[in-house]
Amino acid sequence: MRSKTLTFLLTLSMVLVTVVGGPAPNVAANPSAEAPDLGTAASFVGLAASTFTNTGDGVYYGNVGVFPGSAVEGFPPGTVENGEIYRGGAIPEQAQIDALAGYNDLAGRPCNTNLTSQDLGGMTLPPGVYCFNTSAQLTGDLVLDAMGDPNAVWVFQTGSTLTTASGSTVRLINGAQIFNVFWQVGTSATLGTTTRFKGTIIADQSITLETGAGLSGRALALNGGVTMDTEGSPPISNPQLGIVKQVYPVSAIPDQVITYTITFANYGSELVTGIMISDTIPISVTNTSVISSGVAITQVQDTRYAWEIAPLEVGQGGIITITGQLSSTLPSGMFTNTATITSTELERDFENDTSSASVIVAAEVYTLTVNIVGRGSVTAEPPGTVILPPGTIIFPYTFITGTVVTLTATPDTGWHFTGWSGDLSGVANPEELTMDTNKAVTATFMTKIYLPLVQRNHTP
Repeated sequence: MRSKTLTFLLTLSMVLVTVVGGPAPNVAANPSAEAPDLGTAASFVGLAASTFTNTGDGVYYGNVGVFPGSAVEGFPPGTVENGEIYRGGAIPEQAQIDALAGYNDLAGRPCNTNLTSQDLGGMTLPPGVYCFNTSAQLTGDLVLDAMGDPNAVWVFQTGSTLTTASGSTVRLINGAQIFNVFWQVGTSATLGTTTRFKGTIIADQSITLETGAGLSGRALALNGGVTMDTEGSPPISNPQLGIVKQVYPVSAIPDQVITYTITFANYGSELVTGIMISDTIPISVTNTSVISSGVAITQVQDTRYAWEIAPLEVGQGGIITITGQLSSTLPSGMFTNTATITSTELERDFENDTSSASVIVAAEVYTLTVNIVGRGSVTAEPPGTVILPPGTIIFPYTFITGTVVTLTATPDTGWHFTGWSGDLSGVANPEELTMDTNKAVTATFMTKIYLPLVQRNHTP
């Protein structure tokens, strides 16, 4: 990265950076800076160009991938949660394109403060763009102070390497967010043993985490490998909350009772506070009741479905269940609503921060009865609403009008499927039928017959 000359005016808005054991340069906070758009690269906690190598039983919360290479090594013993491993292909290719765009964005920003030849250890830095003409070193504790602004952004530009000494830390205070800290590295980054590092590292070459080092953020290597010795490391993760919303049944009629479940959890590597969940349950769902399990929730005053969530430890989560009745005058159609989880501390642009569920409402429903002759079973997709009395072999289901149902017959051991009868015919399996009236289908199974082998003796 080319050398940059720092020019600034000494104004009242300047903030003094505290440096232990060295001079204290004047640094102007730059709260107006924005985080770059990382696109699909934002979902990766580790992305390499050549080889991604894990050593140890580390846990990665997010995607891990390689492009243009395809070698991902060390899984197991390493594990990936809430993400996938990509060994080449279109997804990591696009992530590399997006990571490069983010790298160029960061490298092109005007430098607010030049820290060349200074160790970051012992500094407390306000938001801004900090540059090193060559290498950057962290020995000890670096504190990033947002001064109460949760949108504060830090950009660190290094002309060559980024290196941390063993046991070094990056700490965030006064509302600073992990997803707003970026390290643009001109060559390679190395985090020393037991370092506790925060932010997104985008390196032109390689990224290495030595034994026990931890990263809350991302390691994105554009032209080299990523090597992580996770023996004794905390989880490698983006700050991440997750939420999944479901509804049952997925098809219903006016006046029917339906149930929404909202499952949420902290998939990151640190305690999360300031969490809120909001839901857009339609006004047409009445007589609702709300229960929760796993963690305390508090309804926000003067709202219908919004809750403040108790702080979540790593891996902790809960379930909110909403049961209500569809309006008797509800028209036919598909009704979709969305639950959203947010936090003052976490990234809010992840796909799993929102989840939607749809229920199809129709004025008419029809019953499908499946009879079985012989020994076997039949499954329906979608499953409909089972109204089967226990112990019977007749399987009735209810579906809204127009539903296309796929039936699959599975014989028991020693039996085989011989065909459909009733409102279906033939031997195709699986088979489809459209629910436009009440229908009944019979699946017939027969035993397999094995004839004894008869050997005829021939006399010459």
